[in-house]
Amino acid sequence: TTDCASNKVAVKGALCEAQVGVTTVTIGLLAEKVLDASKVCANGTKTDCKAAAVAANSTVVTAHADSKRSVSMCGPAAAKCGTDVAGCESELGKASTTLAKAADICGKGGVNRLECRVILVEVSPSLARAALDNTEAAKSCKNATKVGGAQCEELIAHALVQLGTAADDVAKSITACKNDSSAACAADISAIVASVAAASNTISKAVTACGGGNTACAQDITSAATALALTSQKISQAVNDCSGSGNQAQCIVDLLDVSDDIANAINDIIMATTDCASNSTVKVAVKGAQCEELIALALTELGTAGDDVAKSITACKNDSSAACAADISGVVASVAAASNTITKAVTACGGGNTACAQDITSAATALAKTSQKVASAVNDCSGSGNQAKCVLDLLDVSDDIAKATNDIIKATTDCAQN
Repeated sequence: TTDCASNKVAVKGALCEAQVGVTTVTIGLLAEKVLDASKVCANGTKTDCKAAAVAANSTVVTAHADSKRSVSMCGPAAAKCGTDVAGCESELGKASTTLAKAADICGKGGVNRLECRVILVEVSPSLARAALDNTEAAKSCKNATKVGGAQCEELIAHALVQLGTAADDVAKSITACKNDSSAACAADISAIVASVAAASNTISKAVTACGGGNTACAQDITSAATALALTSQKISQAVNDCSGSGNQAQCIVDLLDVSDDIANAINDIIMATTDCASNSTVKVAVKGAQCEELIALALTELGTAGDDVAKSITACKNDSSAACAADISGVVASVAAASNTITKAVTACGGGNTACAQDITSAATALAKTSQKVASAVNDCSGSGNQAKCVLDLLDVSDDIAKATNDIIKATTDCAQN
């Protein structure tokens, strides 16, 4: 990867992109483990709750380590790619702290499952934001280093300019050499040598910068590079045949052959301007940008809803009626916003029986249940309500939000298959 790459930036970019992909997988596994822990601590024994919390903690340690490697590979933080991976690492760090606390406390004498559930509530919003940042990194880090990125586009444009210059130089040399002007002929051929070498060097860089592989983009650029390699051989022949003691007729034939190869390279690079641009937009959703934007918005709103539930549990446990009522109003609003966004995503992301559609429909179903439980919480958490039942209602709401978050995290991958 080092010897075949034209520069270390391209190598680092490929490693960065691969590491972000690894983090995507471990975040998905973590979401499953957190959801399992929430369920077990709601319905299982203290021992099972402890085991589930420990399993979630073990997974978050792996996910956090993966995100740290992304930060190391994808810097600097000033670039969007670096900022995205740093944001993911920060949120996973928060989740790691919370799950370490849960793994330590759950199962201890005097600590009931309810207290474990309260701690786990804080994980879901951090996980939603980590998934959002990592999803953004999957785009920003890919755009920076792969097909259609700025370096690829610049090299293609530069190659076209240089090939145009080379074609001009060939046309001039044919005129000079036909007119038997030895000095002008030699000078023009020297110019061809320089302009073809420059274009060949640029196109060689583009082979790496534009992604490689078997894409139409890569095939166009490789074909142009092959044409210019043939050109170099024919220029060497022209240098001999067009010298003072050479064969003038063969000299012209050589130069015409050079012109043909340059024309082929120009045609390949013109095709690349379309084929490489077709990959410049990262296709991350079944129906494009609208689906992608709704999934990202849903993750943001689910994170807010998770925060609102955590705050309301604290306020309502402390019997602060005014703060409890205000925070529950926040839950109502944030759950409604997330539910509305996910309902829109059901249509925007393609419908049908795809994994993408199933993820989003599952999230919508979870939030529909949440709305019912929020209504119960509004009653139980009122001044004349049942405080113990109030907290249980809110924990049930948190579980549904965690389920919806898990579904949307899956959707970030399943809806990105094209």
